[in-house]
Amino acid sequence: MIAKVVEDYIEAKKQTEALAAEARQQMQVHFGELLKEASMVAQQFTEHFGVPPVCPAGVTFNGQTAPEAPGALEEANEQTAIGPKIGGLRRSLTAAIKRGDAEAIAKAKERLKALGVVELKAEAAAAAVPEQPDEPVEPMF
Repeated sequence: MIAKVVEDYIEAKKQTEALAAEARQQMQVHFGELLKEASMVAQQFTEHFGVPPVCPAGVTFNGQTAPEAPGALEEANEQTAIGPKIGGLRRSLTAAIKRGDAEAIAKAKERLKALGVVELKAEAAAAAVPEQPDEPVEPMF
């Protein structure tokens, strides 16, 4: 009886080792494919935007955190901070256009251009909004 249990254990261990070796090989192949894809994406990012992509915080490779390019984190943080400013300025511009406040329009455009916004789609969208009539309109029902 004990001999049968030992034989079963040895057989199970061999099968487990074979499965572990196969899993290790499959994971290595998958890891290589992911690295190739990441390399291609990084290359395309650099070609399109002129700077290499910034690795997300907490990304590690073989237990080591990815090294940051000098100034890359500061640049990414600056760009992240500018996004809400642009959104707020565009809303301000739209509101100024609806009010017809030329001074506020000029100020908002100037601040947007200082942040690097060249296209002002908000102006076109606001211009398409019909003006409210001066006199109240009676309901039709």
